[in-house]
Amino acid sequence: MKSKYGKSAVLLSLAMAVGLSGAQAAELRIGGVGGAAQAAATESMVKPYAAKTGIHVVEDEYDQKLAEIRSQVEANSLKWDVVMVGPSIGPLACDEGLLEDVSAKGVMDQADFAKPLNPCLVPMFSSSGVMVYDGAKLGDNGPKTWADFWDVTKFPGKRGFYNAPNETLELALLADGVTPADLTKVLNSPEGVDRAFKKLDELKPNIQWWNSASEALQLLASGDLAMTYAWNGRVTKANKDDKRDFRIVWDAGHLNGSQFYAVMKGSPNMDAALGFVKFAAEPAQQAAFTNITPYAPLNMKAVPMLDPTLAEVLPSSHMDTAVDQDDPAYVSFWLDKMDSLNERFAAWQAQ
Repeated sequence: MKSKYGKSAVLLSLAMAVGLSGAQAAELRIGGVGGAAQAAATESMVKPYAAKTGIHVVEDEYDQKLAEIRSQVEANSLKWDVVMVGPSIGPLACDEGLLEDVSAKGVMDQADFAKPLNPCLVPMFSSSGVMVYDGAKLGDNGPKTWADFWDVTKFPGKRGFYNAPNETLELALLADGVTPADLTKVLNSPEGVDRAFKKLDELKPNIQWWNSASEALQLLASGDLAMTYAWNGRVTKANKDDKRDFRIVWDAGHLNGSQFYAVMKGSPNMDAALGFVKFAAEPAQQAAFTNITPYAPLNMKAVPMLDPTLAEVLPSSHMDTAVDQDDPAYVSFWLDKMDSLNERFAAWQAQ
């Protein structure tokens, strides 16, 4: 997810005396994703857990890059006990042994979740990376497809992209005519990555890279970007809180994947970490999260608890045009290619 949701660090210290009889509270350190998602998690999960347990919780945020998790574990110097990870790096971090296997810890029940569970990853919510433009500037005449996003003659101006190969190569293939249903197959093909980079070459002079969704939407609001890729919850929150008219183009195709909490390998606060991820996976907490910011809950028992007016802005209402980032073939691609494509992507940007 830079993270899908923000960059500046946030500190939340909640020392509760509930039931502690003057004893010092245990500590829990959480590496979140910033922005709307972390703010919602703070209100719906972190604060209630701290109040329930008396645990002192410190929240930080990071850019959802695997290197940050890897460096902490390899140096045996953990900043966090629990970390939020997305569909590209979560399985890879588990595969590398950077996260705890919690499958036998009683923190999640397969019956509560529609998709097969990864032993390290506790499902939280579903988010989508989407095309966004400012309706205040383009009205109903904005882009309709990713090919339009690439068309700087019809729509002059800079395009905003997340500064990473994952969630960028996919957009290039969509712009080159690949359907959402076929995208993972094409990305996995021998020519798929080359095809994506070739398509990116066409737009390269007009690309503005960003490292947080808040940065992307600020650039869009100021007019520095004509349109951008961003995450649906942050867009909807900007429209609600800041009275924006940012339009999501769901029908162009969007990248939909799960976000997870995971326990860092070797956490010194294991009991607190396991207790938190179990608490966060419960339907009441996931429903409360979604009612604050519109990312779809992954615990199916949370769905009946949702505000019904949210349906249209949830990714789950637009899955017919989604690229499934939880597809095992998609996950396998990034498991195999993430490091090499990070290197190729950085070299391509520098050219």
